[in-house]
Formats: sequence, structure tokens, C-alpha cells
Amino acid sequence: MRSLALAAVLVAGISRAAAAADPEERITLEDAVERAVLHGPSVEVAGGIPRVAEAERVAARAVLPEGLELDAGAATDLAGTGELRVDAALSVDLGGVARRARRVAVAAAALGAARAEASHLAVDVAAHAARAWVVLLHAERRAAVAADRVAAARTLGAAVERRLAHGDVSELERLEAALELAGAESEAALADAEVVGAAETLSALTGAAGTALRAAAPAAAPGAPFAKSVTELRVEALAAEALAKRADLQALRHAAEAAGARARLARSGAEPWPRLGVGVALDRLVLEPSAFRGDAALAASLGGAVDTGVLVGVKLVFPLAAGAPGRDAEVALAEARLLSARAALLGASIEAEVRAAYARAVAGERAAAAMATAGDAAARALALLTKAYDAGEIGVLELLAAKDRVFATRARAADAEAARLTTRIDLAAATGSTLREER
Repeated sequence: MRSLALAAVLVAGISRAAAAADPEERITLEDAVERAVLHGPSVEVAGGIPRVAEAERVAARAVLPEGLELDAGAATDLAGTGELRVDAALSVDLGGVARRARRVAVAAAALGAARAEASHLAVDVAAHAARAWVVLLHAERRAAVAADRVAAARTLGAAVERRLAHGDVSELERLEAALELAGAESEAALADAEVVGAAETLSALTGAAGTALRAAAPAAAPGAPFAKSVTELRVEALAAEALAKRADLQALRHAAEAAGARARLARSGAEPWPRLGVGVALDRLVLEPSAFRGDAALAASLGGAVDTGVLVGVKLVFPLAAGAPGRDAEVALAEARLLSARAALLGASIEAEVRAAYARAVAGERAAAAMATAGDAAARALALLTKAYDAGEIGVLELLAAKDRVFATRARAADAEAARLTTRIDLAAATGSTLREER
């Protein structure tokens, strides 16, 4: 027992020294979530996911349609008639235009999936930080119970010494009191170490390295620190909200859309797309007198005249055969169907998850309310028991057994409050909320 107590005291001493080196800061649940989402180590990852997809969409939109051609030429008559023709034609494969549009559609759907993935990551980060805050709050409350037990053990030791001096109790009670103090100090040291460890975890998640964070206890109000008690919420509305906003479900739907767009893109190579061409031609003809050898009068009237003509034409070329659909189209189409099926399955799972989380949150809130009342009663009972021992109405073993029940009740009250907060965080995560919306 003594070696355990000594080891625990050493651990607590090291932990307190490490904590003392950093400035202490009280942080609310809302602050912890906001810092983790906006400044935590996952921020760069969450921001990078849609940035890559956005760059791919920009690249897809910047590419010109394939099959775009410009044909230009000039010709003259070597016989010396003075004839000159200049022509230019611009043509485009309409299939290339369609493929470009489908590539843009693929990139847009992929961007939607990436943004949903980033949002889902933000929800996970928020829930993780919120749970870490609850762990810290719970550790602090358990440490407070342990500290009160140490104080009670010291009070008991002083009472035993007074009664021993008057000859009212035996040396055995002094030994029992000493053992109680050693056990209480050991428990307190380990509880303090748990606080330091929980604070380090929360600091890492919120990007607050070098700060000894402590949890700011929520107000003593129903449902606090959330805006409403869970019993004020309707599970049907929560389930509908989850199906509308759960980012992992949205990501699957966008991924299915992207796979469908890839299938359409792969099929476009096998479709008989026409080619559209627009051309302009300029003809210039110089009528020399030598061109009218047999008609001197005509040569005299038209010789040296210039005739210029402009022609504009539109041409459509339709292929008579198309290629066979490729395996890429079949694979992409199968992937789209699989992702759609997974999205439907996830939707059903989400609704069940929300209902289960709601039931746990309701139970957690009721249990915490019941244990809060029990904790208050336990504190009053401890004061009465101490007075009873001082008056010689009960012995030290009876007092110690009662004290164990009192502090166990307070510890269970702390556990119940932590469970209430955790189940409420789980409910928010099940609905796709980052908890910032809960305020």
C-alpha cells in the first residue's frame, strides 16, 4: 500500500510540475469544438481535400474540346489567268464538345464528394474534441472527489487523535485512519495525473500546445451546455435532419454521381457524333485580254477587269458506324450502381443510429439528474457522519464504510454527468452536427 501511494505521489508531483510550466486556461465545450475545427491539426487536411478537387475541375474546364481544327489554304493558277483562291475552315467534332462537358461534370461531382468528405472530417474532429473536453471535465471532477476524500481522511485522523488522547478509542483506529489517508492520497495523485493527461490530449486536438487547459464547467441548467434538453427534441425531426445533412451520405451520393458521369464519358467514344464545319472562301479572277483570243470585241470590253467572290459554307459530317462501348463504361456504371446502393443502405443505418443515440441521450440525462440529487445527499450525509463519530455515536470502521459509500456516490454522479454529455455529443455527431450548431 505504501509503495503504491509513494509511486502515485511521485507521478502526481511530476504531472503537477509539468502543468505548472504552462499557463492555465479554462475552456468551454463550445470553445474546444471551435478551436479544433478552425485551428486544430486536421484543418490543413480538411482544407486540402476540396482544393485538389477544385483544381481538377478548373483544369477540366480550361481544356479546349478535342477535335477542334482550323484548315486554311491559298491557290493560284499557274497558267497566268490571274485566278487566286484563299479559303479557311473551322471544324469541330461535336463528340469532343460532349466529352469535355462530361469531363467537367465528372470533376464537379468529384468536387461535391470532396467537399462532403471535408465536412464529414470536420464533424469527426468536432466530436473528438468534444469527447476529449468531457474526459477532461470528468477527470477534474473525479480529482475533486479524490481531493475531498483526502481532506476528509485528514479530518478523520485529527478526530481520531483527539479521541485517542481522551482514551475513547484504541490504537487500531489510528492505524485505520492512517491507512485511509494513504489510500486517499494515492487515489488523488493518480486522479491528478489523469487530469494532466486529459488536458494534454485536448491541447493537442485544439492546437493549444503549451497551454494547460482546464474544462469550464457548464451552467447548472437543464441540458447545459446545450441549448435544449434532449427531451425537448423530437427524434423524427433529428432523423430527417441527419438524412439531409450527414456529410458521409452526401459524399456517397456525389461519388455515385461522379461514377455515372464517368460512365457517360466512357460511352461517348462509341457514340456517332457528327462533325460541324464552318468555312469561308475568297475567289479573285483577273480577266486578261489574252483570255479572249477568239473575240476581239469582248476582249476589248472586259480585258483587265477583276472579279471577286466570297463563299460561306456550313458542313455536317455523320459517321456511318460507331465503336463498341468500352469496358471502362461498364466498370464505371457498375461502380455508380454500387455507390447508390451503399448510399441507400447508409441512409437506413443513419436513421437507426440517430434513434439509438437519442434513446441513450435521454437515458443519460435522466441518470445524471438522479445522480446529481444523490450527490447532494451524499455530501450532507458525510457531514452528519463526521459529527456522529466526533460524538462517539459510531466507530471508525462504520464511519469509513459510510465514507466509502458517500465518495462512491459522488464518483458515480461524475460518471453519470460525463455519460450525459458524451451521449449528447454522440447524438449531435449522428445527426451530422459539429456541435457549433447546437449553441
